[in-house]
Amino acid sequence: MITGTLPTLKRSDAKDLIQNAGGKVTSAVSAKTDYLVVGEDAGCDILLH
Repeated sequence: MITGTLPTLKRSDAKDLIQNAGGKVTSAVSAKTDYLVVGEDAGCDILLH
């Protein structure tokens, strides 16, 4: 999952990089989430899970 603003990448470019490395980008945090990409101004509710 990607949250917040990424100053050097478009969100679609970050998603492509993750997928090209074998990762999966999801729209929500779950028990299966291994990594969370946190940019500037990330949503507080996501970080509290």
